Amino acid sequence: MSPETPLLFDEGPVDSLYEGPAEELAPSVPEFDLFSRFALATLRKRGLQRELKEVEKELARVTPLLLNFFDAHPESGGMTVHDLVIFKRSQIYARAKEGSSSQEVCDALRASDLGHYVHDAFYSTELSKYVRELEERYADQLSSGEIEATGDLLPARLAEVLNVEPTVSIVGQRKRKQLKGQ
Repeated sequence: MSPETPLLFDEGPVDSLYEGPAEELAPSVPEFDLFSRFALATLRKRGLQRELKEVEKELARVTPLLLNFFDAHPESGGMTVHDLVIFKRSQIYARAKEGSSSQEVCDALRASDLGHYVHDAFYSTELSKYVRELEERYADQLSSGEIEATGDLLPARLAEVLNVEPTVSIVGQRKRKQLKGQ
């Protein structure tokens, strides 16, 4: 993909993830093509994600109209348009009734000898936030080596079973534009 390749994206909101210095990579640098491919793929992905949101909005607008059609014409089955068979599907998803809690459903399942459908779980998002807060609180001791690893901040039993190693990824974000006068 060359720099002239048209992409499906617009500027969108500026990310605020990276605040450090970032030098402009010259095309003569051997790794330029690698960085360029990543940057262009990231920009294209973002554009496609925005386009997907628009497509999902359109589907949300027409779906109720099609449900009304199929409800009014139950004999019609499926309709083929643009090589797609469009039809109404009804599928059950068991979930707590409005006004009932997940715990009430779990209790009712156990009382009905259906406890094998109940599994204990933890909320990884909340737990990850807690571990990040611990890491932030003890940042000085971790960086000095006084505390060896983030896992050492956890109770011993929890540290035995919980992985708190960071997930590392490569991220591309738009450069912040300098305002005139700055």
